[in-house]
Order: sequence, then structure tokens, then C-alpha cells
Amino acid sequence: MVSTEPERVRRSLRAELSERLSTLAPQQFRVLLMLADGKLNKQIAYDLNVSEATVKAHMTAAVRATCVFVWGSVCPGAGR
Repeated sequence: MVSTEPERVRRSLRAELSERLSTLAPQQFRVLLMLADGKLNKQIAYDLNVSEATVKAHMTAAVRATCVFVWGSVCPGAGR
């Protein structure tokens, strides 16, 4: 079967995201998953028994490492 261009692009993007996610620390990954589930920082902090500031620090590190879109903002330097 011959791959179409959109399929190749999707595979490439999946591979890139997978590689970036693998660079996260376990706690950063947990925070990112909880954010994706729609939890608030306060809820995540309670669930993980950490401060909200720690949740924000993990979130910032995860977003920078993965260039995942949060709050509709674009990761600085993406696509350069």
C-alpha cells in the first residue's frame, strides 16, 4: 500500500511527539496527563500531594519540552 502525504505527516508528527514525551520526568508526564483530563492545578496538586507552584513548574517544563499547546498558546520557537 502506498502512503499518502497526509499519512506520512501524521506518522512523523506522532513519532516526534512520542520522542518529546519520552524526555519528560515521570511527574511532569503525570501533570501533563492530568491537565489533558481537564483537572485544575489545585486538583492536581492535591492528588499528587505537592504545591500548586510545583504543578505549575512541572507544567511549564512539560509544555516547553513537548511544545504541546495549552490554553491555545503556541510553544515559543516551534517550527523554527
